[in-house]
Amino acid sequence: MALVGITDPGHGGFDPGAMGNGMREGDLTWEFGLKFARNMERSGVKMYFTREKNSTATNNRNAELAYRSNYANEKGASFYISFHINAGGGTGFESYRYPKTDSSTIRLHQLVHGNVAAVFSQSGMTNRGIKTADFAVLRGTNMPAVLLELGFIDNTRDAKIIRTEEFQNKVAEAVARGVCQWLGISYVEEPAEPPQVEGTPIMGEAAATLQQLLGFTRSINEDFPSELPPIYLEIGKRYGIRGDIAFAQMLKETGYFRFGGDVRKEQNNFAGIGAIGDGSSRASFKTMEEGVIAHIQHLYAYCTTKPVLAGETVVDPRFHLVNRGSAPTWEALNGKWAVPGTNYGQEIVSIHQKVMEFKVEPGKDYMGHWAEKEITRVIQEGLMYGDDDGYFYPDRMLTRAELAAILCRLLDR
Repeated sequence: MALVGITDPGHGGFDPGAMGNGMREGDLTWEFGLKFARNMERSGVKMYFTREKNSTATNNRNAELAYRSNYANEKGASFYISFHINAGGGTGFESYRYPKTDSSTIRLHQLVHGNVAAVFSQSGMTNRGIKTADFAVLRGTNMPAVLLELGFIDNTRDAKIIRTEEFQNKVAEAVARGVCQWLGISYVEEPAEPPQVEGTPIMGEAAATLQQLLGFTRSINEDFPSELPPIYLEIGKRYGIRGDIAFAQMLKETGYFRFGGDVRKEQNNFAGIGAIGDGSSRASFKTMEEGVIAHIQHLYAYCTTKPVLAGETVVDPRFHLVNRGSAPTWEALNGKWAVPGTNYGQEIVSIHQKVMEFKVEPGKDYMGHWAEKEITRVIQEGLMYGDDDGYFYPDRMLTRAELAAILCRLLDR
């Protein structure tokens, strides 16, 4: 059973929290919480967020607090860390647990507080101490929970420090080290940035045709759905991602659409998003298209630091956990998308190469086309035929002479 934890970036969405020095509490807590979650994920803990970056589950403060506690309880989490920023004219760091609690929570609190206090001390900020309070998220959670107040947003000196990414990284690491020590697991250091891997770019235009994608896959699994290849090509093009190679990755992840692993076919999770091989359920998507969007967005997160396209909703639940821009090539996904995944990217490129080498049979180059049924009908009715080489060329322009021939065939009936 995988370890599960909750990161609670305080406030957010309808509730910006405290404000000062040009900052909002909800924005800062997201950055601290996100960095902490990445550290824990790297150390082998499955992390869940109580909210999205810019939105919350409810639009009411009391309802939101109740939701966050209930959400953590439903996930069966081992711990709950709530990130906040103080206000009111003070300075420094303090942390809280519920007054009536057990020894396990006290130990978690002490370990986390000690680590974070050391970071604040190094930056010349005050350690305001370990405290208890009847806060809703501490009272309502069933697991050990700690709430952190990471400096004062309305204190000019505190604000100057806590807004920096360097400080946020140090605090996030301190919290994660404390939690890992409490869990009895090793904290996994962030690996040094590897040299740029030369290879096949994730971004670019597709080279394989729809007919090659469908024909190759059906040569292995005749039950493969025809509607999936055009979705990959369309969504990939929208994001500037090689949709044909993403399709090859889908074949690898799903066993050529036979599934059989942790993910079930009806989940529409074509990229194994969240699957770590422990048999537990992973991300699910309502439709095939949503599943493909999540897959393409996950690749987009890895290969670029650009924001998601305007008007697009992030449906990939792991998007914010990715080290943005860390894998511009398929080969650079080794050890990132799959662990250990030594040749993960190379295997995807190899599948794509087989797709490219697949020869579409004459007369079947319209297979998978949006007008496949209509083309089949007009051929069966004797109204249209393929070219002399046996191919139909479904997207080629029709000449006036060809149209005249078709009309004559209709008139002769």
